[in-house]
Amino acid sequence: MKYFLTIGLVILLGGIGHASQTKNDIEELYKEGFKKINENLNEAKSLIDRGFQLSLHRKDQAGIADGYFYKGCLFDRMMQVDSAILYLNKANTLFHILDKTENIPDAYGRLGLLFIKKSQPQEGLRHLIEALKLAEEYKNPAALVRNTIVLAMHHNDYTREYDEAIKYLQQAETSARQLDDRNLLGHVYLQYSISYNNKGESGEAIEYSQRSAEEFKAIHSTYNQMRALFTLAQVYREIEEPLKIQQVLAEIEPLLNENSDNLMKANYAKLLSEAYYLQDKFEESLVHAEEASELLRLGGQTQGVFHMSDLLFRLYYLLGDRAKADSIYKQYAAMDDSLYSRERMNLDADLRQKYESEKRMQQIELQNLELVHAKYFRQGLIGILILAVILCVVVYGRLREKAKNERILNLKNEKIERQFSTLRQLNEYNETLLREIHHRVKNNLQIISSLFSIQARNIHHPEVINLIEKSKSRLKTISIIHNTLYSQKSLNRIRMSDFIKEIGESLFEIYNVDGSFLDTLDLNIKGTNIFLNADTSLPVGLIVNELITNSLKYAFSETNVSRSGNYSTNDEDTMLMEGGEHNHQIEIIINKIGESEYELKYSDSGSGLDDAIDVQTSKTTGIRLMRGLIQQLNGSMEYHKDYASHYFLIRFKEAG
Repeated sequence: MKYFLTIGLVILLGGIGHASQTKNDIEELYKEGFKKINENLNEAKSLIDRGFQLSLHRKDQAGIADGYFYKGCLFDRMMQVDSAILYLNKANTLFHILDKTENIPDAYGRLGLLFIKKSQPQEGLRHLIEALKLAEEYKNPAALVRNTIVLAMHHNDYTREYDEAIKYLQQAETSARQLDDRNLLGHVYLQYSISYNNKGESGEAIEYSQRSAEEFKAIHSTYNQMRALFTLAQVYREIEEPLKIQQVLAEIEPLLNENSDNLMKANYAKLLSEAYYLQDKFEESLVHAEEASELLRLGGQTQGVFHMSDLLFRLYYLLGDRAKADSIYKQYAAMDDSLYSRERMNLDADLRQKYESEKRMQQIELQNLELVHAKYFRQGLIGILILAVILCVVVYGRLREKAKNERILNLKNEKIERQFSTLRQLNEYNETLLREIHHRVKNNLQIISSLFSIQARNIHHPEVINLIEKSKSRLKTISIIHNTLYSQKSLNRIRMSDFIKEIGESLFEIYNVDGSFLDTLDLNIKGTNIFLNADTSLPVGLIVNELITNSLKYAFSETNVSRSGNYSTNDEDTMLMEGGEHNHQIEIIINKIGESEYELKYSDSGSGLDDAIDVQTSKTTGIRLMRGLIQQLNGSMEYHKDYASHYFLIRFKEAG
């Protein structure tokens, strides 16, 4: 309807006179004609020719330039490559003269594809790259997207760099979404489908061709919708699914009736023929193959006819018409030679043109070099002399500065050395003093322990004696820490494996167990490379002291060991075991689980705590002491027991 209204307006205005035509009327004719290019070529040609004639009559240079551009697009659609190149070049010339930049990038992009179709890939690629540069320069985002899609088409159809094509399409997709242009997005999806189909990724190819068809359907672009559906059918052809091909062609058929394009009809017939061929319906396939070949011949599509010859040859051969098959094969071979020769001629012409152009550029560059050589030589000599003088001055200054800095550095080093010597002597004195303090603390603790032993001789109450023994073992643990500190090189790091062994030996001495601690029990202490400071080692040592004491007193009570003092061998509060027999085991594991976090696991071969005892709430002295020590270390204590094993799991942090 819009087309008829436009024609009516043109006729009405034509009756009044060409002088009354306005620039807006001409632009409307061009735009309407451009929309019709993919729908009805005859209507498109009529509208564009009318606008061009009006522009010539009004001597409107801008309108004439647009006319050249739209006629070039029309010839491109009609597959008249040489005419399209001629008109698009004329349009570009006038666009540049008039500084009318809107359609320049698209003109260069179309020229690029046309040169590629003429087997001049170098010239075509040069125009495509120029189109992208101009689109950026003129800040034309839509043209930039269109030409990015065209560059992806070039990689899909000619260079076969499909990953490179996908990379360009990703850029174009982002821009098309920002522009909210469904037409551009449909073209992006269409090229995605072609790229993935060429890569053999049929799933992605099907998805993108369907999305492309949906975008074109939404904007009522019948021609492009058919292109997307034909691409989908071609994907099904590649994976040999004839029923899917026929389903897609059924969608295309009503759209095809709206468009009189022989190329589309030929493509439809070709795909239908191949669908029948895949189903071994050779007679139906032959009918449609001949139809496609004839439509391509009428449209001047020599290369398309060439490709159809292969299918026709196979069909005639399978149907038993060998004479016809041989005839088609001879035509195929002759056409192959002709196309190869034409391609070689075009390639040779392109190479010669490139060679001549490069040769002229080299001559110009050589002349320019000869002209500036003498000038640069003189300037170079002067520059070298000036640079040499500056270099001498700089070197002399640097040498003087270096000598001065060396003198200052020597003085500072001497001062630092004196200070270091003083600090070292002071540090040695402090370490000696600290070791003496630890030694005296150890001696005082031993005196206190001896006092406990003297008092224990005059006491006959078992519970009091038990408390004194526990206190002695705890004092012994503290004494071991101080002994370790003043007897080692480092005053702030204690090796936990050695420390635990000393605690065990001291407990055997306290309880007068026959044999040494390590000989009597099968002790397994892991974490030999764990070192802790004194502030952490003391509470950890006391915790281990409580655990080993508990094992010696309760866990291994089934075996008797002789003891001195006032204890009987059947005392319920006494650990009894025979020396020299490896009947029991104690395993202590310390692991580092964080930057300053550790985990201690303690287990023995005894029967474990009574099920009624809860380590979190028990009010026994030993467990309460352990809870208090663990709290100092910001830690936690768990007790696990099952039918096979039992163990304490204690997590703590090293005290800062």
